[in-house]
Amino acid sequence: MDLKVPEQTAEIDDHRLNLADLYQRYNTDRDTGLTDAQVKELLIRDGPNILSQPKPISKSVKLYRHLFGGFSLVFWICVILWLGIMLIIEELAIVFFSYYQESKSSSTMASITKMASQQILVIRNGEKNQINIEDLVVGDIIEVKSGDSIPDWRNQFNNAYLELGKLGERALGFCELQLSSSEYPYGYSFNINEYNFPVNNLRFLGLMAMINPPKVAVPNTIMNCRSAGIKVIMFTGDHPCTAKGTARATNIISEGSETIEDIAERLGTSPESVNPNDAKACVIHGNDLGGPAEIDELLRDYTEIVFARTYPKQKAIIVEACQRQGAIVTMIGNSISDSPALQQADVRIAMAYGLIGLLQAAAGFLAYFLAITENGFLPSHLFDLRKLSESEDVNNLRNSYDQEWTDEQRKQLNLTCYTAFFMTVSICQLATLIVFKTRRNSIMQQGM
Repeated sequence: MDLKVPEQTAEIDDHRLNLADLYQRYNTDRDTGLTDAQVKELLIRDGPNILSQPKPISKSVKLYRHLFGGFSLVFWICVILWLGIMLIIEELAIVFFSYYQESKSSSTMASITKMASQQILVIRNGEKNQINIEDLVVGDIIEVKSGDSIPDWRNQFNNAYLELGKLGERALGFCELQLSSSEYPYGYSFNINEYNFPVNNLRFLGLMAMINPPKVAVPNTIMNCRSAGIKVIMFTGDHPCTAKGTARATNIISEGSETIEDIAERLGTSPESVNPNDAKACVIHGNDLGGPAEIDELLRDYTEIVFARTYPKQKAIIVEACQRQGAIVTMIGNSISDSPALQQADVRIAMAYGLIGLLQAAAGFLAYFLAITENGFLPSHLFDLRKLSESEDVNNLRNSYDQEWTDEQRKQLNLTCYTAFFMTVSICQLATLIVFKTRRNSIMQQGM
């Protein structure tokens, strides 16, 4: 099997040059900048300073890719060989949900792109001019004023972060830093607890959003609890904006309920000028949480409450405040950080969804090791074997029984083991789906 070697990215050393050499390289001048003739020539050579747009893909092609691309093909094979109609329904649900999420993400990114700045200050022909950012060319001298452009960029970042948070998505920021290979050689052990590496002067790369949609039955369950006289309070470690989006999606903040910030945005005024009694819901940051008296007041004044960025100890304090008001508190938690609050509550419910994924992964790895052991590679023989196994120059790799394996044979074996892993995980997911659907009933009693 021929494997293509990816092209190497061109090395950029502009940041290593002094200013005089940098000006000379791009044939520009610090005081006068570029001439109109140079700008025209560079625009013809390099084109406008805008991101190249990908070739648009029709919705039918996107849907076709989701239906028959990648892992979906394995499901279609299962449909033919195994359970037929039931797997078709499951596959179609997964496909249309993935298609919906991709369309939603595309529209979100399109709205974020529109937030980009359109004007920039450059020096050309010895004069300062405001130009459209797409007219920027290599060698232009850009002037950045303190208190002007930088806050604009900061606002654009915050707007993008808040836009993603309103959708209930978790935004992750990514940065990079070039480290010296002599000081941090290959195999260096990075310790995130003691920070044995620099964490300053990082270059911000961008944001990536993750979404963990709530189960379909959650909003109705919350409404049923509320109709039965149960007050539902949400604790989370997420950002308040993300927590608010999740709370609205699950009916913890019901439709029509507004926070002080929502009322201020609707009226076009500041939150300080809004009467707190007009708001039925509130989202409280853990850093803004006061003493017991203030927590008691929050519990009395608001019917729908979300606590964001809360610490484990704060969760226990809030549970205790609910008990002071004579309530019987049921605490539902799914992590170690919920232990203090669970200990304080009257009724404790600990969720363990992570164990399902752990069991699926364990089953997948078991199938992987069984497949590779059947071909003569015992698990104890696999340590430190990856470098040799992935080398195309090694055509006499010996297994645990001294049998030789060529590079092509090893690649086929890897594909077999990968297939065993993912097929096992798929079967476990199907079994989990049936168990969650039927509970104690049989499939014949429950129906699908």
